[in-house]
Amino acid sequence: MKTKCDNVVRVVLCSVFWLVLLCGLAIAHNAVITVSKPLAKGVAMVEVTNQGVTLTTSVFIEAKDTAEQKRDKLAEALRKDGYKVTTQGLGIFIDGSLPEGATVKFHSYTTGENPNEMEVFDLEGLWDAIFGCIDFYESFSQLDPNGQSSVFTAGVGNDRGEYTVTLKSDSIADLSATGVAHALYNQLSTNLPEGISLTLVGPTMRVKFDPAFTKTTGAKLVFGTTSALGGVGGSLGPPIEIIPTISEWGLIIMAGVLLTAGVIVIARRRRRVAA
Repeated sequence: MKTKCDNVVRVVLCSVFWLVLLCGLAIAHNAVITVSKPLAKGVAMVEVTNQGVTLTTSVFIEAKDTAEQKRDKLAEALRKDGYKVTTQGLGIFIDGSLPEGATVKFHSYTTGENPNEMEVFDLEGLWDAIFGCIDFYESFSQLDPNGQSSVFTAGVGNDRGEYTVTLKSDSIADLSATGVAHALYNQLSTNLPEGISLTLVGPTMRVKFDPAFTKTTGAKLVFGTTSALGGVGGSLGPPIEIIPTISEWGLIIMAGVLLTAGVIVIARRRRRVAA
């Protein structure tokens, strides 16, 4: 027969379960990916990395695809992978389905498109910085699929404005990934908006955004190339280690208190039964 003590234990344990569940449901940010028309067939991918685990969503792009068709292919693939996605213009909005601390990366290979854009928004104000990378892969071609000089783009933006650099292949002496990154970095780093810092490590531009200047437009990257070879990608996210918010600490502490109370109640009940 159920006793009052049994009911107390049941309530305590259920409370702990739901508090722990709520602690794990915190959503920290949205992401927006804006695409452009491809010039050649290839693969476009979105990678979401959280706590060392990366989930990849990829789609095959045809040269005949319009920018809208590319957007829709990628959006549908993301929905199938469980993300809440809407579209507006050429933008793909991943709304409220990114786990706290996740980094989002968008990149494409050999599709010859220029430029793509990515933005992230720290909805809960948890981060003391937002980090981004613009990565260049392999070597690039002098000409695009239409026989014109390849074009390379890199840019950054925040509430203070946007600065983007575009270079043609005939103005870049070294078309390796590192050579292209270096050429774009030399120009981009000279006129950065307030609240953005930039460093170059091999074929990767590393960007740091001050969240104080990303309240309205978010942290933004612009990247792409029309080259028939190689690829360019952009990624944005928080620092690797995310500290729980005050509200989350409250839930964690409350769960611990309730769990302790449950243990005490069970121990007293056992002593009474033994007596």
